[in-house]
Amino acid sequence: LRHDFNNQMQVFFGLVTSNAIDDAKQFAAELEENFQNPELQLQYCDNEIINVILHQTAAKCAAKQIAFPVECDLPEALPFSKLDLCSLLMNPLQRAEQLVQTVSEAERSITCRLWEENGNFCFRVQNPKGPASVQPVPLDTAAQIANSYHGTLTLSEDTGCEVTVQIPLS
Repeated sequence: LRHDFNNQMQVFFGLVTSNAIDDAKQFAAELEENFQNPELQLQYCDNEIINVILHQTAAKCAAKQIAFPVECDLPEALPFSKLDLCSLLMNPLQRAEQLVQTVSEAERSITCRLWEENGNFCFRVQNPKGPASVQPVPLDTAAQIANSYHGTLTLSEDTGCEVTVQIPLS
């Protein structure tokens, strides 16, 4: 989505700088109409950072025929910096995307759940493990962020790959 948006903005900028104002207006109207599309406005939760990350991940997964069921029940305000929240979510999701591409199409699925439980922020990503020869993206960044907020990141590879983050909200 971000790549498409950047391309669209370059075209819009090109129309404006070449003084094609009528075309630029029409293009801007089409962009506005596109972003008013209810399908593009799915809200996973009240937190906009999480919504953007989940939308981008869903779009990438759809393009690669990867199932991406999401369950998200979080408030808008979380006690993390926006940058930390972004890295905390993106690191395990990118790892899952990498691993799931190494399994058969029938197995391609990333399950994502974000919720609040007993005063803790909880985040879980599950996906097939993939072959032992694959060296997945390390989880160092997410683990360091979880630790800096007095939380934990655990990785279980018993029946697949499961990354779970739990961080106190207070």
